[in-house]
Amino acid sequence: MENATDAELMQRSLEIAASRCDDITPFVYAEFFKNRPDAVPYFSTDATINLIGRGRMLNFVLDLLLDSAASQIYVAENMETSAFDHVSFGVFEPSLYTDFISALITVLSELVADDWSDAFANAWRAHCKALVDCLPAKDLAEAAAKRHRFV
Repeated sequence: MENATDAELMQRSLEIAASRCDDITPFVYAEFFKNRPDAVPYFSTDATINLIGRGRMLNFVLDLLLDSAASQIYVAENMETSAFDHVSFGVFEPSLYTDFISALITVLSELVADDWSDAFANAWRAHCKALVDCLPAKDLAEAAAKRHRFV
């Protein structure tokens, strides 16, 4: 895919991964929890809710990443809104978002295997950074400080 856009590269890597795995959701979460065991308590213990919620969250992140690659103007606002929604669950650390997307990239690279390229990796990393840069880090830190005062 010479001279392909980031959006095309990301879509192509997802297509390759989808041809090798029906659902990446459990693999992404296993990788995420392996690297961030402190994130496990943020997720429901109910298996049905867990599966649906995790799939929905992963799909939302994938949409944001692909929309970022397609230069959609609403990505920053959607990411910021999502961050504020997660505050109610006690999620204040921007690193959780970075680590979740990194888990996604790791799983994709493993599934795509020999077909994985630096171009794929660079496209995914660039839009991971773009999403995390949209996080209102200062506001999240203030929300965390307020919450800790009341706990």
